[in-house]
Amino acid sequence: GAYRDLADLLYEDAVNDPNPMTRLATLLRVGALLLGPDGDASAAVQVLESARQDSPESVEVVMLLARAYAAAQRADEGLTLLNAIAEANRGRRTKSLGGIYGAMAQIHLDEGYLTDALAALGKAFELDPKNGELAMRLGQLAVEIDEDEVAQKAFRAVSIMKPPVAGSTDGASSEAKADANYFLAVLARKAGDPRKAKVLVAKALTEKTDHAGARQLLAELNAERA
Repeated sequence: GAYRDLADLLYEDAVNDPNPMTRLATLLRVGALLLGPDGDASAAVQVLESARQDSPESVEVVMLLARAYAAAQRADEGLTLLNAIAEANRGRRTKSLGGIYGAMAQIHLDEGYLTDALAALGKAFELDPKNGELAMRLGQLAVEIDEDEVAQKAFRAVSIMKPPVAGSTDGASSEAKADANYFLAVLARKAGDPRKAKVLVAKALTEKTDHAGARQLLAELNAERA
């Protein structure tokens, strides 16, 4: 649990490391530790700004530095940094750029700007459409702010994804697919289609037989029909 002490030791190693690649990896770890429990966001900013000077093209550094800015109450600087990278890569369709928009979304969420967060998550999902976790984040936020069409698109994508592969962000677990079908059922009921809602609830329970929300929704649908 001595995260700060470990960060200090690793920083000394990084400073004395002549290998740029291992130095960068160590500085990233130091930055992450300083953003963890009992961390120091200002110190993380200093470390990650140094890492960015060494590796200005590293997307991983940019995302962590933006997080550090936000944690240090400098959210605008974090967003400016992320926007600059997104603008420089306009027209490219890569997962790493999707990560940039995902980082933007998190800062917007932390600042309470839900509509901006939804827009950023939408762009991230366009760039990384097989990412089940990202699609669930998008869908759940869309439900929260009544953007039902966006939510349906995200949850439908999750519901047909393949199981996740170790080491990859692609795919969705049975639990995630159960959640997605449950939310789709909620949206179908909201739209006045209880028959479709029951079909979707059944799919949710096929993926996860003890899904509490799906069981409750099914009971309510049955009661309404009785």
